[in-house]
Amino acid sequence: MYKVQRRDIDVIGHMHNLYYLDLAYEALPDEIYSKRPFDNIRVMYKKEIKFGETVKCKYALENDRNIVVIESEDGKILHAIIELW
Repeated sequence: MYKVQRRDIDVIGHMHNLYYLDLAYEALPDEIYSKRPFDNIRVMYKKEIKFGETVKCKYALENDRNIVVIESEDGKILHAIIELW
């Protein structure tokens, strides 16, 4: 779980794009994280994250791609899907 802080927010009031990747890196298992940098990264933004929201990240390995899903604390809102390979 991560509570979005003021430093994460861009000028239009949403979480800055780079911080989505930071959240994804934190969700990776240590053995995957140590293989950075990745040759390919794809971020699919679904719903903006705003100041004060709490989000959670889920990790999965699918078809040799590391997938991190960022969703709301209650799991009802999908914020982003990040693929790293």
